[in-house]
Amino acid sequence: MPDSSGPIIRCPNPRCPDRVRTGLIHFVRIGAMDIDGLGEALIEQLLKAGLVQDPSDFFILTEQQLGE
Repeated sequence: MPDSSGPIIRCPNPRCPDRVRTGLIHFVRIGAMDIDGLGEALIEQLLKAGLVQDPSDFFILTEQQLGE
């Protein structure tokens, strides 16, 4: 949680790795897509592997890419 005593700094770059990660986590959570079993750790792995950068990437993943 950010420190409320100082300024909140946000990256203006829409492709900022932290913004991308946070957006993907929000997308898969309850209240959005509610994708069961897809949590922060798996999103981190998918990002590091270069398999997702955008929420639409979740819909084009193949079993081969995920290691069956």
